[in-house]
Amino acid sequence: MFIPKSRAVKVLQFGLASALGFVVAEAILIIGVIAIFRAVDVPGFATSSRTILGLDILAFGIGVTVAFAINEKVTFTRREVVGNGKKSRIYRWGKYQVASLFGNVIIVFVQLMLLGLISLSPVIGNVAGAIVSYPMTYALSTHFVWGSR
Repeated sequence: MFIPKSRAVKVLQFGLASALGFVVAEAILIIGVIAIFRAVDVPGFATSSRTILGLDILAFGIGVTVAFAINEKVTFTRREVVGNGKKSRIYRWGKYQVASLFGNVIIVFVQLMLLGLISLSPVIGNVAGAIVSYPMTYALSTHFVWGSR
């Protein structure tokens, strides 16, 4: 017998999957910043924003893929996905990347704004941006990708 998960369980599972994807993205960002700038702090907005943006794109692409894989396996059951007539996993992955792009744009905006205004390390600004973007990312991706309400 199929028993659907409560909304609270899905929010928690989605949050954990997102957190793991974020940890992967944050690790890539930290390693990249240290490799390029030889420190976690960067010289300043004017000289480092393009480099940080490039690292963000790489890190978020990989981190979002990790979160998607976990959500496919844990948060949304096969019966929910197939029962809703959703297309292939690759199709859902593409839609999840697009849905997550909106949240990632918010993260990068917050990150670069904090770097420019108060010279806060992008590593820390990334965390602040993720907290700000989470509710929108959850709502958009669960509805747009998996058809869950």
